Amino acid sequence: MRISTPVPVGVIVALLGLADASPARAQSGTAYTAGGPLIVRGLGGRDFAWQMDAGGEKNYGPYGIGAGAGFVFFPTENETFDGGHGGRGSASAPAFGTAAISLHETYYPGRTRRARRLQPFVTGSIVWMVAKEAPPLPGIGGGVDWWTTPKRGLRCEAHYQLVWLAFRCGVVLR
Repeated sequence: MRISTPVPVGVIVALLGLADASPARAQSGTAYTAGGPLIVRGLGGRDFAWQMDAGGEKNYGPYGIGAGAGFVFFPTENETFDGGHGGRGSASAPAFGTAAISLHETYYPGRTRRARRLQPFVTGSIVWMVAKEAPPLPGIGGGVDWWTTPKRGLRCEAHYQLVWLAFRCGVVLR
């Protein structure tokens, strides 16, 4: 069965709007690498996975637009069912992994010209898993960057991606 999901029009409009930001705005870039566990629902019989990725974004004042690439690993799943009337059954799914690419837009509320050590953010994204018949996955999330030095910091975030809830931590650079 092939599932086809159109890219939400709002994501496209927002990405195009950010891409055309005026050069007079303060511009900078950030790069990140992060990873963590995923709570999975509605993706076969899977209920857990691990994700790691790296990416970057170009910042225009409090807004950012970027892309990332990563890997999602789904461990082996084994389930036993109690069918009633003395019957039992079981199901299993082998472990597998898939590459993923993403586009995202980010908003840093309260970002000013002066750097802050703690910088919260909210983000919207769309992820494409490079797996057979995997639909595009729109998502929303948020977190905080903690800048330990002017150029390096730690990032922690939670991200809901249509079929999973991710909790990720990693390193962020500017």
